[in-house]
Amino acid sequence: MRGGYGVTPAGTGVTLRTKFADGVLSVPLALSYQQLVLERKSVAGWKPLAVKYPRSLGREQMRDISFTLPAGVKEGEVRVQGYRSPKFPSRFTYGKKLFARTELPRVAAPRRLDRLKTSAPEAPDPLVKGQGKEPGVWQVADNQLLYFSASRGLQVLDLSDPVNPLRTGVLRLPLASAQMFLLDETGSQVALLGRANGQGRAGAAQLFLLRIEAGAPVLIREVRLEGRMADGVLIGRHLHILTTVVDATKTRKTLLTRVDLAEPAMPKLLGKLHFAGSKPGFQVQGNRLMVAVREGAQKRLHEVAVEPGTDIKSVRSKPAKSFQLLGYEGSIQGEKLHVKSATDPLEPIMEMSLAWRTDRVLPVGDFLVQVEDGDGMSHGLAMLLPGLTADEPISRLRITPINDPDLLVEELVLGPGKVVGVSLKGDDLLVAQWVTEMSGQGSRMRTWALSLADPAAITVLDTKEQVMHGLDARAVDLARVQPLWVNAETLLWYIPARHASPPLWNWPVAAASAELSPGLLSTSSVVMAISPLHYTKGVLVAKEPRVLRVQGRVAHASAAFAETGFVFFSHDVKDEAVTLPGLESTAQVKVPMRTSPKQLRSWLQVVDFRTGEPLLRDAVSLPGQLLSVAQADAQGAVLLTQSDLSLRRDLAPTRVVQASAYDGVNVYQLTEYVTATTFNSAAVGAGTRLFLTKEMGPTGVVAIGYDPVTARLGQVSSWNTNALPTRLHVTGGHLLASSPGNLELAGIAADTGKLSAIAAYDTPETLWLQVDRAAVTPALDLWIPAGEYGVEFLQKQALGQ
Repeated sequence: MRGGYGVTPAGTGVTLRTKFADGVLSVPLALSYQQLVLERKSVAGWKPLAVKYPRSLGREQMRDISFTLPAGVKEGEVRVQGYRSPKFPSRFTYGKKLFARTELPRVAAPRRLDRLKTSAPEAPDPLVKGQGKEPGVWQVADNQLLYFSASRGLQVLDLSDPVNPLRTGVLRLPLASAQMFLLDETGSQVALLGRANGQGRAGAAQLFLLRIEAGAPVLIREVRLEGRMADGVLIGRHLHILTTVVDATKTRKTLLTRVDLAEPAMPKLLGKLHFAGSKPGFQVQGNRLMVAVREGAQKRLHEVAVEPGTDIKSVRSKPAKSFQLLGYEGSIQGEKLHVKSATDPLEPIMEMSLAWRTDRVLPVGDFLVQVEDGDGMSHGLAMLLPGLTADEPISRLRITPINDPDLLVEELVLGPGKVVGVSLKGDDLLVAQWVTEMSGQGSRMRTWALSLADPAAITVLDTKEQVMHGLDARAVDLARVQPLWVNAETLLWYIPARHASPPLWNWPVAAASAELSPGLLSTSSVVMAISPLHYTKGVLVAKEPRVLRVQGRVAHASAAFAETGFVFFSHDVKDEAVTLPGLESTAQVKVPMRTSPKQLRSWLQVVDFRTGEPLLRDAVSLPGQLLSVAQADAQGAVLLTQSDLSLRRDLAPTRVVQASAYDGVNVYQLTEYVTATTFNSAAVGAGTRLFLTKEMGPTGVVAIGYDPVTARLGQVSSWNTNALPTRLHVTGGHLLASSPGNLELAGIAADTGKLSAIAAYDTPETLWLQVDRAAVTPALDLWIPAGEYGVEFLQKQALGQ
């Protein structure tokens, strides 16, 4: 092995012969062993108590290696495991192993923020879900339904058979809202006028002219208009547009723009007219078209000249709420098309979804599984709240063709509750759903086992519920639930607690096992909960949920990492009463209502699942928040962490990355690397590499890699992006960088970690791309759930352009 800090493959441990006398356990002549681990028997397995390295003891290597047993530990409860192959060479034990870092003052965040800036997206507020959404607009012409919504664009449906409508084409456009004008009787030429939401033009007026060819909308002309969109009206072939503009003196004025659409491919500007005042709108008085504006405290009307002989009495009429076609009556309610017989009231109503919410997506063969999470409130509560319909809290799973994500093939209603996690195992899909009850029974974690062997006909294999005593949606972070397979048949739903904005009190939690809550106070903080299940051949066996609590106020809980039967995660504690291992601790700690922390400490938590039951190891001090775990086995693991370094109090803290060795009992820091990135900027780990957003110099991403031969951290690559990324995600050998109005992709070289730019896309600024839930197929097609926008996808040929 080269270098002094390298890592070698895992060795096989053997149980060694020991001698016991006067509270000391000795291993005779352990010269040929590189690592000795004293372990204590637990109900769930063996827990490490101490580690020694015979080669690091100098002259003592010729003697017996001795362990002093802790008070209360008996000879029959312990054993010593020996490893001939060293996980880390002897010099690594000289590294620092006790860590504490000063909490830094809050620094103003950058101005350009989107909802993806935080370490995890906030769960949607159930009280406002669905409110504020722009309604869709529609027209029916020549047996065709043209439906436009901001989230799905323009859809064209063939209604030749009204009870079996056929979607013939879809075109997404960067409009937050729109007015639709048909330019001919057959609906083959369409104008969409509305507020743009493209990058740098949010709220600006925009006109799209389209032609319907063989049932598919085709964009033929885009016209960018001056000012912010206010109103529009079509009279004959002349489109009148009102916008609000700001002149050189910063005064708001009204601009009237008239456009001739006789030839949609070649629109002609007829003229512009300015009016004093703002908040404009069109009104029709008799056969006159008026512009109403607000000027000071008065409302003024200005008449607009139109072509002589034009009848404008009906141009401002309200759109129809329904339509009659071939003996059927149709309407659009919400985002569903309803068609019923106009003559036979007993004939069933046909419903067709025109749009739906997608919070998760999984490609399965030639199909896509799209999951709508729903929310965490109970169905009974949702029925009592004004403004919410009965179906809004419901979670749903939808199947669509992979070549048409807007075409619904199958739908499975999961019922009230919030989907918090999904995991695909072969052809089986496991779905976790958080259900809140009002009957006093507490929240429950419901797990569905579904067969997707035939995606067009979803089969429910099994369902199990686990009662999460003492936990509710206010105490846990449902947006960060992770599925963790600790072995081929054991699945954990890892549920970190919510610590971003801690309440003035700590929610009491009834711990289900002493293994995960060893004698802590009732006022201790929740770190995480786990909901374990055994799954084999379509059968779920629910195990007892577990909760981990610690003294002090938890400020942050990291993501969890499952490696070779172990689960690693970290938490930060800010409380003066918490002490480091080996130091005197306070016997009785009272957690105040409002803490005044002076120190911030990070702790590593490791749970051993190799025997199937969880065994919590002792917490170990860490140099910072856990970002990644690599090379984990029974002898230890390499940990990559981050902390902050304040060069000046008026500057954002700089990120410092550390690489440390964990041997089951201690963490030894091997090396650290001061980065040119701020601590609060986006970061993502993947094995021995970290990808960090950088703001200094050209905006972009830097890749920091850990060399297992030299045990050094260093920059391995950089990538300049068009915009500052606020969310990073690694999947399928790709790095996704997201920011408001921008999505960029880079490839990651498997051997070197070098980043290679692949593509960059301008996106609507209102588009919420959940890149941390993106999926890449073996063919390299990329699928990203986008909430109300459904699924955004980039196919392989597009990625290469």
